[in-house]
Amino acid sequence: QLEQYPQHTPRAILVDGNGILHPRRAGIACFLGVRTGIPTIGVGKKLCCVEEDWSSVEAEDRICMGLNEAASVLPTDACVQRTDDDDALLVGKQKDMLIVDNKTLRFDCRSSPNSDECTPCPTESVAKLVPFCSGYTVYLQSSSGNVLGAVLVGHGGKSGHRRGIASAKPIYISVGYEMSLQTAIRLCAELSDFRIPEPVRVADLFGRKLIREDVSSKRIACRTAEKGST
Repeated sequence: QLEQYPQHTPRAILVDGNGILHPRRAGIACFLGVRTGIPTIGVGKKLCCVEEDWSSVEAEDRICMGLNEAASVLPTDACVQRTDDDDALLVGKQKDMLIVDNKTLRFDCRSSPNSDECTPCPTESVAKLVPFCSGYTVYLQSSSGNVLGAVLVGHGGKSGHRRGIASAKPIYISVGYEMSLQTAIRLCAELSDFRIPEPVRVADLFGRKLIREDVSSKRIACRTAEKGST
């Protein structure tokens, strides 16, 4: 296809799976990118726990706290950019900008959250952010200090009955091949009408449709065979 139909070859592929956010630092998105030579992005629906200390429950709790903090510093009439210190929130000045939290999620005993803290409701925090930005993202860091991916939440809600209602459930983005993490996050946010970016969501729906049709045709064939035998 690359040689015969270059005009139909995508400039990037979004993969329903992980890239370097993987126990071996090489998920299905990396494999596909290396085999095709096309830049790839891993889009995970669940957190891939690449280390023993990683927990999807802990990650979601920390995301909720970060969302709540981001919503609490936003003004009521406009977005601002806070650059006071290293832990500042970078807030876009327009609706199509992302909020990037400089505080990475690192899952080890030194960064464990206070168990006495009450986890805020993500839906309420996302609702506060919707008028100002197209999503909130925070990086995922391994115990060795390497950034393996990012969490994106508060994106989507651009079409249909969910217009204006961004997703309070996160997706987990990682680099697959020949793609920066920042570009991967931006593409996923811009391509999301719902929680899952459209290329991945539509492919998933189409695949499920083919499975249903295949199962249905096999059932019809079995019934026809049973009638013929009787």
